[in-house]
Amino acid sequence: MKPLVLIPWVTGVNSHEEKVAVVNAVGGRAEVVPIRVLLDGRRRLWEADLVLWPGGFSFGDHGGAGTVFAIELQTRLRESVERCLERQVPMLGICNGFQVLVRAGLLPAGDFSSGCTAVLDRNRTGRFEHWRHTPVVLHGSSLWTKGLDGVEIEMPSAHGEGYFQSQGPVVVTATYGSYEGVITYPASPNGCPVAGICDETGRIMGMMPHPERGCEAAWQIYRNGIEAVR
Repeated sequence: MKPLVLIPWVTGVNSHEEKVAVVNAVGGRAEVVPIRVLLDGRRRLWEADLVLWPGGFSFGDHGGAGTVFAIELQTRLRESVERCLERQVPMLGICNGFQVLVRAGLLPAGDFSSGCTAVLDRNRTGRFEHWRHTPVVLHGSSLWTKGLDGVEIEMPSAHGEGYFQSQGPVVVTATYGSYEGVITYPASPNGCPVAGICDETGRIMGMMPHPERGCEAAWQIYRNGIEAVR
């Protein structure tokens, strides 16, 4: 049986179809699940082997990128997410999905207990940046980046709020431009060296660039997730 990969869907998200195509191509069984289906119990988030939080503009990004979706995770989907954490279900949030996980407190903490301790702030240019090719260097800190330590892959990026800041230490999984990270624009679309982070276990990861929109080499991130739960 191929691992079940659930992709929660709400109004305004995108790239979910690309995720389905890549997941199915690398050996998973992807399913896009509207939030109403999760809320009424027809599909339970913790039944998944993997959960992917997609990019886009969830609920129109009212109140800030990912804010409303994060509130849904903290409230109406809280029990379901907590059961995922108990089962140690790996999660990956891309772009808006990264913003959702940070605002919900699932990154960098890996649970709801610490609340929101980090932020993905507005790009230093003050505008939405859409780049077809963003050089990203991966760090082998997570199960999603296993075997990719030091590998540079060009991936598309498209976001207006990607400048990562944290109140405490974080585990970095991807940097812009070099392994050490490059702060200056345009090497970093948002002006911050951090392109991705994970929790201490390495199971929950978020990153701003879109591997599902990139070259096949970037698909290894998804392949790693599939292989981790086989």
